[in-house]
Amino acid sequence: YGDKYKYKNYLLNLIDNVQYLILYSIQYNREFFQVGDTYTGTPHKYILKDLKQKKLLNEDINEIYFNNNFKQLKNKIFCSKESGYFILRDDKFHLFFMASYFSRIHKQCDDLHISLNINNIQLLVDAGYSDKQNKLCYKSTSTRQYHNTVILQEEFINNDYNKQLKLRSNTKIINYTNFEDGYIVTGETIIKNKYFHKRILIIFPKYHVIVIYDITDYPEYMYQVFNFGEKIKFFSNNINTIIGNDTDKFEFITSKAIKKSSSKIWIDRFNTTENLRFFVKFSKSNMVIIKEKDIDNISNININN
Repeated sequence: YGDKYKYKNYLLNLIDNVQYLILYSIQYNREFFQVGDTYTGTPHKYILKDLKQKKLLNEDINEIYFNNNFKQLKNKIFCSKESGYFILRDDKFHLFFMASYFSRIHKQCDDLHISLNINNIQLLVDAGYSDKQNKLCYKSTSTRQYHNTVILQEEFINNDYNKQLKLRSNTKIINYTNFEDGYIVTGETIIKNKYFHKRILIIFPKYHVIVIYDITDYPEYMYQVFNFGEKIKFFSNNINTIIGNDTDKFEFITSKAIKKSSSKIWIDRFNTTENLRFFVKFSKSNMVIIKEKDIDNISNININN
């Protein structure tokens, strides 16, 4: 319409970004992060073929061009304020942060959601709808309870997808910066068209540490939700909450009370599996730290300003 060349460079740049978004989204097990309604599993053969032709993959389709761990990527960050996606891929630390709200078509209640993979362990997962699950479950699993985000008291009680969807707007990434040991990214969403909520992530990839700080002017209690991978277990501890598997353990640190429950992830049309879920109740603000257990002290990690 109009000048056919007007958006040419914009579209070419957009296509480039989409290809890199795909590349950054492939986990160490060669599967995509679950995001919204997208297909999970290994990348489609035509996607792989296209990436291969552009020399983003080598001759062996099963081997990622960037030495499996993407160490040779010029930038370890994919951050697009336009799309609302922030992806960090650093050695064996892989994080996906969503602060996106453009349309209610195929929209899940996943504003400010975090997925996290450490040491090829699915630590924080998007437990929402996928092509592998029973489509009759869509309205349930598309709710905020199935995403690692924040929910209101009324959403905590009532798992209603259509009502939840209307309670958020203008979700976006508002800031991203890096410092000596890591990165800071901030996402924001508007609750009920008048209350702000910011989620600040302070990420130390080489230490396998992430700080999740939520701050809001919403006048009532809220909950932080954390859905852990299906192989993650809870280990009782007198001081801190320990999560993980038999070989890799992580500390889940918060000053607030944790409500522990289990939730179902639909793997296919017939089978279900239970995964661990935490709710952390807070007012105005709360900080959660997730760190690998053998990192004894993070006080020596340098954060300037």
